[in-house]
Amino acid sequence: MVYATNLTNAEHFRLNGTLPEDRIEELLTLDAQLQAVKGIDAHVEEAMTQYPAEDFLSGILSQLHALAKNVRGDNREKVVWIIEQLDDIAQCTFNAADYGRDELRQALKALEGASNEATTQ
Repeated sequence: MVYATNLTNAEHFRLNGTLPEDRIEELLTLDAQLQAVKGIDAHVEEAMTQYPAEDFLSGILSQLHALAKNVRGDNREKVVWIIEQLDDIAQCTFNAADYGRDELRQALKALEGASNEATTQ
């Protein structure tokens, strides 16, 4: 039996037809961990759908633009200022949501990579 510690579990198994007890225990622990994260992708996908779309304030902004056309004087300036503030809020919210979605996608890729790596050992 060859006892090379630098061999992967798959290589060791192919050479010897079995694995040492410590490697079997390690694989059983790893399998339990993988079972614990099964289905996490569905939760991450669900979390991504909770972020607002880019145009989530477009309806109210359109109505405010229409209102601004009918308002005069200082009130018009106030309405325009409110529109600008809401535009900033919408853009900041979209940027944060887009960043959050990207981070969640990267987390899914990392989990997928870890799962693939674990199954090839």
